Amino acid sequence: MEPGPREWSPGSENARKRGQVLIKVLGNLGDRRPLDHGGFIVYRIQDPSKVGPHSRWVQAEFWEEPLEVERDDPEKDLYEVYRWQIEPDVFKELSWVDDWDEVAGTVGIDPEELRKLGRSTNPMERAVVYETVGRVHGFENLDSYPERFTRKQMEERWPEFA
Repeated sequence: MEPGPREWSPGSENARKRGQVLIKVLGNLGDRRPLDHGGFIVYRIQDPSKVGPHSRWVQAEFWEEPLEVERDDPEKDLYEVYRWQIEPDVFKELSWVDDWDEVAGTVGIDPEELRKLGRSTNPMERAVVYETVGRVHGFENLDSYPERFTRKQMEERWPEFA
């Protein structure tokens, strides 16, 4: 299901004030039921107050299964969400990674394939590199200040996956 533009995000007062609008969900690299088993959503966002190439960008959100699961009331499940921008030059953005061969080997990807993905014009392919780095070095190195959301807030943020 592909949503139309909507206010971004129900959980972010600052984004609403800035007038940012979710343009399109590009894909989910996580589980097909991300609110139950973890998600990795890649999406395009726009800021109508800006013009040119800086008015649109691609972001990703990653979360694992809920931190706290309330069996009696799933609405109280708590998710820790990491968010970052998918840059056109992954290797420049992640210049602190000192051994790409080790990163690739840790998750079983050929180092040359990882380099190819990182140079791709397709943001979904570049997102794989961020996911790989996050799994090896920790997602807190991609977003030092993850946000926490309840199940209800996540369903509002991502109704197409609720």
